[in-house]
Amino acid sequence: MREAFGQGSHEPRRHCEERSDAAIHMSGQAAMKDYIPELSEQRMIKRAPNRPIDFGPDRDYIFSCLKDVEQSFGLQAFPGLAPEQIPARALIRQFIVWWRTLGPADAVQQTAYARLPGTIRLIDTISNWWVERG
Repeated sequence: MREAFGQGSHEPRRHCEERSDAAIHMSGQAAMKDYIPELSEQRMIKRAPNRPIDFGPDRDYIFSCLKDVEQSFGLQAFPGLAPEQIPARALIRQFIVWWRTLGPADAVQQTAYARLPGTIRLIDTISNWWVERG
């Protein structure tokens, strides 16, 4: 295992650094686990536009998920940015990092955490639509 993900392989290390970069923008007491991103997660992130997009009728659901996770875990993912200013790629990356690294400690955190997979898939679906639209 050490050879596959040790000094000789820079790919996993780069992804851990991305996770660390995302964690830098967070404040609070939430404990986060390390993880190695799956290929499907990497593809979802790359597929998402690297700019803010119009989420249409799903906008409120997506941004309320962001707010709920931030509040329940005591995190701040994008300080100084209104939700509408966050690039879709950064948003889906943050949701994936939270899904894979946060561990809910109470019912409020569990409720917010449970929304993450659906929100991730929703952003991915909308991103696919934007790609197909051209």
